[in-house]
Amino acid sequence: MTYSFSILTLLVACSGDSEETGIPAPEQIEQLPVLSITSPKRAAFYPPGEVRIQGQATAGDAALDSLIANGIDINLEANGEFAQVLPVNVGLNLLGTRLVDLAGRRAVDGRSFYWGEAYSPGEFVEEGLRMRLGPELLDDDNPDLDDAATLVEIAAV
Repeated sequence: MTYSFSILTLLVACSGDSEETGIPAPEQIEQLPVLSITSPKRAAFYPPGEVRIQGQATAGDAALDSLIANGIDINLEANGEFAQVLPVNVGLNLLGTRLVDLAGRRAVDGRSFYWGEAYSPGEFVEEGLRMRLGPELLDDDNPDLDDAATLVEIAAV
């Protein structure tokens, strides 16, 4: 025995009132703000010099209110783009960024990067402690609580 149905039949069957189906109607679904950071890259190693936070903030149902990175207000352009120099420290830097709209909804991002002199493997460093930090310790781009960036993301919420 073979069963067949069409997409139209499926849509008609599922197009009941949202109270009947428990599925919100498309016009009832909230559009949350979206935060996309293009720089600094996750788990990157940056030489001495300026580090800029750059990216795009997109409003959802409500207008955007603020963008804050490590407690610093980041200026948003009218189109949602942002680019601003960040203060950094030598070594591991944790960056927690929070975008908030006027309805109080948030988008957060946590990432980490290394800033400062980096030495080649095997290169001699006078008066220093040698420790190897790989990208996985900084940020493995996985939501498990096993890297520095995830700690920052949890703290930003």
